Amino acid sequence: MEKKYFLAKLIPPRPSFTTDMTAEERQVIMEHGAYLRNYVEAGTVIVMGPVLDPAGSWGLAVFEASSEDEVLSITARDPTVLSGLGFRWEIYPMAQAVVRTWCRQSRTPGPGTPTRTLRRRRSLRKG
Repeated sequence: MEKKYFLAKLIPPRPSFTTDMTAEERQVIMEHGAYLRNYVEAGTVIVMGPVLDPAGSWGLAVFEASSEDEVLSITARDPTVLSGLGFRWEIYPMAQAVVRTWCRQSRTPGPGTPTRTLRRRRSLRKG
């Protein structure tokens, strides 16, 4: 089945959230980050992080999934939603996406190759 891309926007309980979050909200955000990192590692989330919008910060995640239902299922189990603190997700299907390829198999380091990999390759060439 062909994968599709979805932009997911996490709306916090208030526009000032990033500057005045409570200890409980900070804990929920930490759990949220750990939760989504699992999907980054699995390849379902392409990129994630906070967006510093002057009108009020919000969270962004781009999903590669087989359907919008898959994304809705993942976001429904997010600790921010389960907390009952007023977070909500908005999901937008993307008409297309151009995604940078990973150079893991290449012998020539390309964009996105981790620095430690570059150092190791350079040291192997010298030796």
